[in-house]
Amino acid sequence: ISVPDYVFDSDYPLININELYNFVSINKHLPNIQNQQHILQNGIKITDFTMKLLEKIEELTLYTIDLNHNISFLKNKNNILFNKINNILDTFL
Repeated sequence: ISVPDYVFDSDYPLININELYNFVSINKHLPNIQNQQHILQNGIKITDFTMKLLEKIEELTLYTIDLNHNISFLKNKNNILFNKINNILDTFL
């Protein structure tokens, strides 16, 4: 059994969120997860499937961390711009 801690390795090829969106839009399932037809025809090994689901949870965690960094950056940038605007307005008032 392979626990997907490799997802947190710095060289893990996490696909870009836009690529993920495109993949899901076209294929109607997540990458590296078998589609419904395959599962219905072949069944699933529950342990393998559980590890793939854990892989997806860990990937979601990385996407969430990235989103949080982006939100923090944008909030900071917004605060800087807000302060600049206030300073400019203060000079005219």
